[in-house]
Amino acid sequence: MQKKSKNIIVFLTISICLLFGFSVKASTLTLNDSPYYFLNDTTITGALIIEAGVVVNIGEMVKVRLEGDLIINGTANDPVTFNPTHSDGWEIFLVHAYTGRVNIKHAIMNEGRFEFRVKAVRIDNVVYNSNQNLAWNGAFTRIKLDNYDSLHISNCELNGINKGEGFLIHNAVNPIVENCIFDKVPDAVEFIDCIGGIITNSKFTDNNDDAIDLNNCENTEISYNTISGVSNRGLEIGSENFGNSVGIHVFKNIIFNCSIGISFKENSDGLVENNTLYNNDLAISSLEDKVDFGGSTINVLSTLLNENVEDFEVDGVSFVNFNYCMTDNAPLLGSNNLTGSAEFVDALGDDFHLTAISPCIDKGSPLSLIDTNNTNADIGALPYYLLVNGNYVEGVSNLSIYPNPTQGMVTFELGKFYEDVTLEIFDTGGRLINKQEGSGLAFHFNMSDSKFKEGIYFVKITGEEFGIHSSKIVKY
Repeated sequence: MQKKSKNIIVFLTISICLLFGFSVKASTLTLNDSPYYFLNDTTITGALIIEAGVVVNIGEMVKVRLEGDLIINGTANDPVTFNPTHSDGWEIFLVHAYTGRVNIKHAIMNEGRFEFRVKAVRIDNVVYNSNQNLAWNGAFTRIKLDNYDSLHISNCELNGINKGEGFLIHNAVNPIVENCIFDKVPDAVEFIDCIGGIITNSKFTDNNDDAIDLNNCENTEISYNTISGVSNRGLEIGSENFGNSVGIHVFKNIIFNCSIGISFKENSDGLVENNTLYNNDLAISSLEDKVDFGGSTINVLSTLLNENVEDFEVDGVSFVNFNYCMTDNAPLLGSNNLTGSAEFVDALGDDFHLTAISPCIDKGSPLSLIDTNNTNADIGALPYYLLVNGNYVEGVSNLSIYPNPTQGMVTFELGKFYEDVTLEIFDTGGRLINKQEGSGLAFHFNMSDSKFKEGIYFVKITGEEFGIHSSKIVKY
C-alpha cells in the first residue's frame, strides 16, 4: 500500500502530475521504485529511460505522450512490463520527437498501442498481447519515420484476436523485420512508402486479413517466412490507395492453407522465386484490380505449387510467367515447368522438405542460387535435406558413388564402416526397384539386369548412425 502510493509520487518531476495529466519532465524509471502508474493523460518532455524489471501501469484509455527519446533496457530475465489498470486497456503511448529515437529491448506490452514518430527505431525481444477490440487501422505499433530513417525490429511476438494491425511502418529506408511470430494479427506487417528493406524468417498464423502488405514500396525482399491460415492474402503487393509496389523479391517463403497465397495488383511487379505454395484456394494472382491503375507483372522461378485449388489468376492487362516451376494442376504458363507430385516429407504435418524421390531436386532455374551442396537449385522453398539424428542437414555426405553414369556394377562407398545400413533404389515414379541391408564400408550393386531400363534412379541409404542420404544414378 505504501509502496504503491510512493511510486505515483516518485516520478515528481513526474509526481502528483501523473494523477492529473499535467506536462512533466522525463526521468529514469528505476526498478527500486517500481511499479509506476499513469492514471490520466500525460505529456512527458525529454528522454525517458526505463530500467530492467520495471512495471508500468497505465489507466483505462489513457494517452501518454513522450517528447524525447524512449530507452527501455529490459533483459531476458527481467523484462520491462506495460500493464493496463482496466480490462479495456490503455489507449496509446506516443513518442513524438522527429529527431529522437526509440530503443526497446526485452519488454512485454499488454493491452495497449504504441506509436513512434521519430528518427530511428530499434525493437528487440518484445511480446505484444492484445485482446482489445481495435479498429481495422489500430496497429499494435505504428511507426512514422522522418526523412526515411532507420528501423530494425527483431525477435518479437504478437498475439491478438484478429483486430487491428501489427507493425504499420511508414517512410522507412531499408527497414528490417525479422525473426518474429504473429498469431491472429491481421495485416501483421505493412510497409507504406518504404524503399528497400526486408521482411524475413517470420511466422504468420491464423489471421482474418492479409499477413504482409507492401504499399508504394520498391526493392523490398520478403524471404524465408512461413504463412498459414490467412483468410485473405498471404502477401498483398499493391496500392491500397498509396501506390504500386515495384522490384519486389519474394524468395523462399512457405505459404499454405490461405485463401490467396501471393497477390500483385495495380501495376505492381516483382520476382517470385523458390517458394512453396500448398493447399491455397488460389496460389498466385496478377491483376489490375482497379480500373485504369494498370496491370501487374510477376516472373515466377523455381517455385513449387501443390494441392492448390487454382495455381494462378491473371487478367487481360497483367502478366505472369512460370519458369522451372512444378505443379500438380494444369500446365503452367511459361517454359521448363514440371507436372507431378512434390513428394514432401509430411505436408499434413507442415513439413515441406523434399524427400529423396522428389522430382523437384536439382530442377530449379539455372538463374536461381545453387544449393549449398553445389548442385542446381531445387524447386520450392526447402531443398532436399538429410535427416540425421532428428535434425535436417544439407543433402551431402562422404558417400561416393561410382561409376555414375553406369551400365552395370555400381559401388556405394560410405566413407567408413557403418552397421545396419539399408540401401533402396527407386525409379522416377517412386516405385521401389531394389533393396539391400547390411553393414560395411561399401555396397556393390549390379544394374545390368533388364529391370533397370535406361534413365534416372534415386538412391536412399539409411542407418541409425549413418543417417539418411539420397542421391541419383543414371543408367545408360
